[in-house]
Amino acid sequence: MSNKLIRHQHSIVVDADAETVWALACAVPRYPEWVGVTLAMLECGNLAVTGATYAERTRVLGPITTVGHWTVVTCDEAAMFQRHECRDEPGPVKEMWLEMQVVAAGSQTRFDLAIGCRVTAGPLTRALSKTLSRKLRTGNDENIHRFAALAESAGAGAANRFAG
Repeated sequence: MSNKLIRHQHSIVVDADAETVWALACAVPRYPEWVGVTLAMLECGNLAVTGATYAERTRVLGPITTVGHWTVVTCDEAAMFQRHECRDEPGPVKEMWLEMQVVAAGSQTRFDLAIGCRVTAGPLTRALSKTLSRKLRTGNDENIHRFAALAESAGAGAANRFAG
């Protein structure tokens, strides 16, 4: 059986230091604040660490939701890189993953967010792949902007605490 690979990556420069951006990327309970399809975290620890697992309720289409069970397969604090995988997606969508990279750039930070999946071959694969690809691309772009706003807000809060 053949598979169709879908992957989208977006980058944004965040007006916050790398430590603030990394802390937000590692704060699993806060994912619903910036991941548009995540409605609620059902099971999770406080931080993303290698081997950690979490479950989230996500919106599939309109009122239809599902629960995804994710594993943090890599969380390298020194490299500021994370990879999360979800292997229990329903139907023809398999092996969904999320990657986050934080790169210091002076007083600003670049945040890279990639999402991808494999769609198994079948009679509706082409139509499903196009629709899913468009949804992931649009969603990832929206997510990265929400993330940047949260990180910049957190960075400003930290700066104000030190200034006062």
